[in-house]
Amino acid sequence: MKTNPNTILVLFVSVILIGYFFKRIKILQLEDSRSIINLILYFTLPAVVLKTFYKASLSFSLLLIFLASLGFGIMMTIAGIFLFKNHLKKNKKGLLISSCIGFNIGLFAYPFVQAFWGREGLLNIAMFDLANAFVVFGASYAVAAIYSPNTKEISYAYIAKKLLLFVPLQSYMLAILFVFMNVTYPDIILDFIDIVSKANTVLVLLVIGMFLSFKIEKQTFIETLKVLSLRYTLGMITGVLLYIFLNEPKAIKNTIALGLILPVGMSAIPYSVLFDYDRELAGTLVNISNVLSFILMWVLITFL
Repeated sequence: MKTNPNTILVLFVSVILIGYFFKRIKILQLEDSRSIINLILYFTLPAVVLKTFYKASLSFSLLLIFLASLGFGIMMTIAGIFLFKNHLKKNKKGLLISSCIGFNIGLFAYPFVQAFWGREGLLNIAMFDLANAFVVFGASYAVAAIYSPNTKEISYAYIAKKLLLFVPLQSYMLAILFVFMNVTYPDIILDFIDIVSKANTVLVLLVIGMFLSFKIEKQTFIETLKVLSLRYTLGMITGVLLYIFLNEPKAIKNTIALGLILPVGMSAIPYSVLFDYDRELAGTLVNISNVLSFILMWVLITFL
């Protein structure tokens, strides 16, 4: 797509606002977002992944992206525990820490990366997301369980099950396996994947719009500010340092820099339900970080 970045962003914002408007006039309910998210995770996103990895060349640079994502996830786990270790409210502590960990990539970044950087950019961000899946369903889940007000035990079997049954992760592993096996898809399969993958952009943008909310309590805002300040400060510092010192192609460094400023993972919302945390706080974290990441992403894409 040879279109001015600002034009693309205007088009994307338009679809996001349509999602918000549909929610306001009740054409779509917030509860409908669960069905749309499932459609993305189990259908359109796997199609994007399979299409992106098809006949791709895996390189050491892609491994660096994976390691950068994984390493930052570990660093944020430690930083989050340190920052909120003395937080007294049990219904928020674990949520605040776990929300420092991991990113919303599949339900946020893919449409933008595809529009601006094409298939190469998608391949790069997919490797970042592959590590992110382990961080979100590993470290973030464990932290949420440990600090749960109901003191639920960590179920390592549950973590393993979630990872193994997480369809986007399965699609990553399958796509990578196909690369190593040099599998060639029949034309009809390629056409099917192509059609399904094209639906991903609109669905993701609609979901972002449906989660937009401008009602924020003062205390919730203060706690949200602490989490997001930590995420974006460390993310930008790490991104700048890696951009300066990594001896890799610009596309690789751009992907890492972008990945480190993406919003709080959508897992914050189901985790708040599963472990009895403050659901309003979880929604606020996701909502505000979506807006901030959108702005930062526009700045990064415009000037890099």
